[in-house]
Amino acid sequence: MRWATTIVALATLAADASPALADEYEWQIGVAPGATIAWRDGHADLGISARTIAQYGLLDSLALEVSGSCDYVPGVSSKQSDSEYLTSPIFHDMQRCTLVPALVGRFGRRWVISISGGLGYRYERHTNREGFSRSGEFVPVEPVETRHLMIIESGIGMELRVREVFGVGGILRAAVPINSSSREANVDLVFAVLLSFFGYGG
Repeated sequence: MRWATTIVALATLAADASPALADEYEWQIGVAPGATIAWRDGHADLGISARTIAQYGLLDSLALEVSGSCDYVPGVSSKQSDSEYLTSPIFHDMQRCTLVPALVGRFGRRWVISISGGLGYRYERHTNREGFSRSGEFVPVEPVETRHLMIIESGIGMELRVREVFGVGGILRAAVPINSSSREANVDLVFAVLLSFFGYGG
C-alpha cells in the first residue's frame, strides 16, 4: 500500500545513523504563521494565527518550550446571550493572545517528530458584538467582553533539519480552556508552518 510505503520511508529517515540534530543544550527559536480554527458547540470559525517558539534541549529527546501566540477570528457565533433583551446567538470578532510553557518530546535525527504538552494563560477579547433583539432586530451589544483563561495545550509536529542552524516543518496545536464559564464546547486548533534557527551551548 502506498501509505504504508510512506510510513516506512519516514521511519527510515528518522532512524538515519547520522549524528542526532535534536540535541541536549540546543537552543531553538522559531516563527510559525498559520491558521486557527475556533470550535464552539459544533460550529467552526476560521482565523489567522502568528506564533513564536523558544526551546531549550534538556536531553536529546526532551526540551523545555515557551511559546507565545496571537490569533484573530472574525464572525464567531456563540449560543450564549448575556442579556435578557437578546436571543442567541451572539456574534463577535475574537482577538486573543496566549503564553504557554510546555515540555516537548523529540524523536529523530534529520527528520524530527515532536509531541508537546503544557499549561498556559490566554487573554481573550470579543469586539464588534452583535445579536438579535426579542423583536428580531440585529443590534450591537455592549460592552466589549474580555476573558482571562487558563488552557491546556497539546501538539504534534514534524521538522526537517536542513542545516545544523536551520529547519523547516509544520505544527498542529490544540487548546482547551479549563476555567471558562461558557456552557459551550470550546476547542481551538492551530495549523502552522514552522521556520526555526538553532544554537548550541550549555
